[in-house]
Amino acid sequence: MNIITIPKRMAENDDLIVMPRKEYEHMKTRMFPEVYLSGKKAERLDRRVEKALLDFHQGKTKKIKSLAELG
Repeated sequence: MNIITIPKRMAENDDLIVMPRKEYEHMKTRMFPEVYLSGKKAERLDRRVEKALLDFHQGKTKKIKSLAELG
C-alpha cells in the first residue's frame, strides 16, 4: 500500500476527493460531452463567433450580472 501526505490546506474545507482516474475520466465525459461540428453547421457557428468577438472588441456588448436582466 502506498502512503501519501495531504497538506492541511487542501483538506481543511472538505475540498479533497480521491478517486480512481478511470472513474474520474468516465464521470467527466458524462458531465461535459464533447460535440464536433462539420459542414454548414460548423461554418455557421464560426461566423457567429467571429461576429460576437468583433462586437465585443468594438464595445457593442454590455455586461450583465444575471440572465434575468436580458428579459
